[in-house]
Amino acid sequence: MRLFAGSILVGGLLFQAPTTVPKTTTAAEGIKKLTTDVDLLRTQLRYANQRIATLEKVNRESISLDASHPGTYEDVATTAGHFLLSLETVEPYLDGFKVTLDIGNTSAAEYNGFKLNVQWAGTLPDYDDPTFAKKADEWVKRTKTQTGDFPFLNALPPAAWTRVQLTLSPATPDDVKNIEIKMFVNSVSLRPPQAR
Repeated sequence: MRLFAGSILVGGLLFQAPTTVPKTTTAAEGIKKLTTDVDLLRTQLRYANQRIATLEKVNRESISLDASHPGTYEDVATTAGHFLLSLETVEPYLDGFKVTLDIGNTSAAEYNGFKLNVQWAGTLPDYDDPTFAKKADEWVKRTKTQTGDFPFLNALPPAAWTRVQLTLSPATPDDVKNIEIKMFVNSVSLRPPQAR
């Protein structure tokens, strides 16, 4: 094997040294370049998160309810239809909170039994926060422990609201500022087909 000037053979891999010497930069120029790169990455991350949020809204399999806006509702999708979920009250209860939800069945079908998968770990910290990494790690840990499945045997009658309560524990006031919910239904009842 013939090696050319400026090349290095290491562990069977050939590395070619640059043919031109890079311009040296001052520390201030280097810091400015790094700052620009970090700002660009923050912008790209912000854009990516906006796109993810938009796609999640289109899909609607999971919704977020804001405890500071009781009475407003969100549309959640299940495999058997769409429902409206409205967070009515959030009240302190033992080491957590009692949450009252209204579930709206806007269809003509009756659903029998359902399950709510709920996460109450608060909101993800702001990306511009200098301690974002630490706070994000803590948030991820909370999402693993502050999640629960809440099964209900209630029927969800057509064109009606059904009120349910659940207890989120343990929880702090910050944890219940943002409540993520997925919904699953057990069965659906429709009228039998009419004879012709």
